[in-house]
Amino acid sequence: MLPCRRSTSRRDSAGDKNVVEIGVRDNGSGIRPEDQAKLFAALEGPGLRLHLSQKLAEAPGGRIECRSKYGVGSTFTLRIVER
Repeated sequence: MLPCRRSTSRRDSAGDKNVVEIGVRDNGSGIRPEDQAKLFAALEGPGLRLHLSQKLAEAPGGRIECRSKYGVGSTFTLRIVER
């Protein structure tokens, strides 16, 4: 598995605020669709870390998103609106 990182900055649809995006993509095994729905739930183990990371991202108005295709890989993106 070779990770690939990317970062971008763009204007949101209102045009008056910058949105910073930081993403991490891998070419691992991906996440099954039924498991994607539970990724950010407050579970024990890795699920708790993702839940807490999402809460930290939401505090300043951001969010973490996951796009994954089972058998291909996943992309996690942190989006934060600059204030």
